[in-house]
Amino acid sequence: MIRLLILALAVAFSSCLQAQRTEDVVYLLDGSIIRGQLVESGDSTLRIMTYGGNVFALDRKLVQAVTKEKPYKNKLEIKDKGYFNFTSAGILLGSSGDEKPAPLSLIMEHTFRYRNYFAGGVFMGFEQLKENTLPVGLNYKLMLPAGTVEIITGFSVGYGFPLNDPPDEAWNDNSGGIIFLSELGLAIPFTETAAFFVALGYRYNELNYDMKGWPVDYSRKIKFNRLSLRLGLSLY
Repeated sequence: MIRLLILALAVAFSSCLQAQRTEDVVYLLDGSIIRGQLVESGDSTLRIMTYGGNVFALDRKLVQAVTKEKPYKNKLEIKDKGYFNFTSAGILLGSSGDEKPAPLSLIMEHTFRYRNYFAGGVFMGFEQLKENTLPVGLNYKLMLPAGTVEIITGFSVGYGFPLNDPPDEAWNDNSGGIIFLSELGLAIPFTETAAFFVALGYRYNELNYDMKGWPVDYSRKIKFNRLSLRLGLSLY
């Protein structure tokens, strides 16, 4: 008796799992498709309840086929045109002339995508190099669909403006320097209007310093050749 009860429960559990994995799909002669759960299947009439709770009564003469299929899920896609906001936090990896092994980089990009694959815009942010800087510039991206994700590659050019006085009192002035970034990344949508993204690239920065009056005028340029690793969120 116990064995029969266990077997009955196993069959019921299996049927429940199967019901969760499938849905009833009605194909009509006019090309319409209705998904849900059949509540009546007569010789002349079908009744199907959709997931919104509506019940449709259908004449059998208008029905082409009735099947059971895996539940339909809308594939999340990144839109192919319009405004995008990329906000990221990252680090600049590698050796350089400053004492920070992995400076912090916060970047926000305002980008407009056009012609499906191409996008361009502006960026600004906050970075901790030898001193704090404000990076500002232009970017250009190539956004290539790859199934449910997108491959993003591109480059950015701009200028890093210093936000504080030179870290060494011997220098009279710091004027920042140019920025160049080339990277390859991946965007993974998780809602209809947002995606996570990760990007790895090559980053070049310059910082320029001037010393005047003692013993002679002197200039120094620090160059940063680093790997850029960014993690962020894209809203569109």
